[in-house]
Amino acid sequence: MKNWKQKIVDYYRKRSIWSLISDGVFAVLLVLLLIPATRRELVSRVVRLTMRNPVARAGETNLRADVETMAWPLYTAEGREILFSDLEGEVIFLNFWATWCPPCIAEMPSIQNLYNEYGNRVKFLLVTREEVTTVQDFLDKNGYHLPVFFQKYREPDLFESSSIPTTFILSRDGRLLVNKKGAARWDSRPVKRLLDELAEKEPERVGETM
Repeated sequence: MKNWKQKIVDYYRKRSIWSLISDGVFAVLLVLLLIPATRRELVSRVVRLTMRNPVARAGETNLRADVETMAWPLYTAEGREILFSDLEGEVIFLNFWATWCPPCIAEMPSIQNLYNEYGNRVKFLLVTREEVTTVQDFLDKNGYHLPVFFQKYREPDLFESSSIPTTFILSRDGRLLVNKKGAARWDSRPVKRLLDELAEKEPERVGETM
């Protein structure tokens, strides 16, 4: 009876070169998936391949920023507090994310592209609960230049979500027009058309909408 070593040799002799290559690729992927850092990168790349354009239309909605929303505090990396009310009259792109989240990582390049084009007309808020140093290391490593804010308190009911990434787009008068859970291609034409439309509109007077 053949020993186990000879059985292995005989097995691989019968395999084609392409089968052997596929086995090798599978083994490498398996090892990479066992390493947390490479696992996040691999999963994020797969998610990026399957992302779709979000539905983005400036339709009517009854959901608006209320008193609770306007009192919500966020913090810069330097610890400076801003209230949501400080952004009154702005078109807002609000994204909840984390460095450990593969879908968040997957959509980040499209958010950077959108920010490069609309950062002077739209207020971008990338909100996370992580430590400042962790976030800054991630941004520096990937070459991202995005306005990140840090959350210390629970978000308002208007922005409540059980998953990340979750993204919201609000008009100048506080209407919630986009509520997207999961990764998306944020530099797509539908989103740009929506932001163009919203950025051109003048905000309504305070007190009439908020």
